Amino acid sequence: MSREIEIKLNLGSFTNYLKLMGFLGQTEKEERHLNAFFDTEDRKLSAAGWALRVRAENHRGLVTIKSIAKETGSAFIRQEIEAEISRSEALDVLALQVDVMDLPVLPVEYLTAKLGRLEVMILVKFENLRKRSSSR
Repeated sequence: MSREIEIKLNLGSFTNYLKLMGFLGQTEKEERHLNAFFDTEDRKLSAAGWALRVRAENHRGLVTIKSIAKETGSAFIRQEIEAEISRSEALDVLALQVDVMDLPVLPVEYLTAKLGRLEVMILVKFENLRKRSSSR
């Protein structure tokens, strides 16, 4: 299990976002992520302290389970188990053509060992754009 440490910034306005992007420099890489979080109808995963996410990136897919975040100052720290799958597999899961709980990956195996076989559904589905810039 690894740790994710995330710092979220409230920039307050789109103008401040543009200032930050200008400060960071030219964007080297842009990546569009399609994401969905899954849980059972009665929220068994969240009650056990877990979130299950499937993400399709430009060239790969990811299945991730994340623990509830613990806030430490301005950082949010959570435990996570992540496995890479093909982008096409991730897109099939996001389109509900493949059941995420049928994937032979460590995050699913961990949840199944802890909670048994789960019937999950999509709770929320969204797209985000990740930009990476060269450092100055």
